[in-house]
Amino acid sequence: MANIENIPVSTTNKSLYIVSLNNPDERMEIQFVPQKLQIDSTANHAKIEVVGRNNPLYHYTTGEDNLNLILDLYADDDDKLNVIQRVRWLQSLRYNDGISRRKKNVMLIFGDLFINQNMTWIVTSVSVSYSDFHELHNFRPQQAMVDLKLSLDPGENLKESDFK
Repeated sequence: MANIENIPVSTTNKSLYIVSLNNPDERMEIQFVPQKLQIDSTANHAKIEVVGRNNPLYHYTTGEDNLNLILDLYADDDDKLNVIQRVRWLQSLRYNDGISRRKKNVMLIFGDLFINQNMTWIVTSVSVSYSDFHELHNFRPQQAMVDLKLSLDPGENLKESDFK
């Protein structure tokens, strides 16, 4: 059995974060560098059918940018509570408090990859897989793998030049 003290609880040197823009004091360190970030950009076009034309015309209507990453969360406290607390915080970013508060936006601090000020996101999905449960700690998990999905939600309309 591996010595638990030799297992690193962070490989990012406290430099990768998810930050709540509604309350910048709320942030979560990304403990381990994700193996990959998957970004999907889509464009939607309306089909305009013209009588007598063999092919329709297409009109751009909107686009969407989505980011998917897998986070590895590891308990680094004695009572094994912070894995659950981190997951619940991520899940809370998906919700709002009815019409009394605006939606929650986040920023991903990941080196200079998302340095553009328009790179604000909303959390659209949080899928969790808990593992390594400890009987001594009321069966709390030592680890969680979180599949986090974000959608780009910039403060202003982005243009083609913003991506060049």
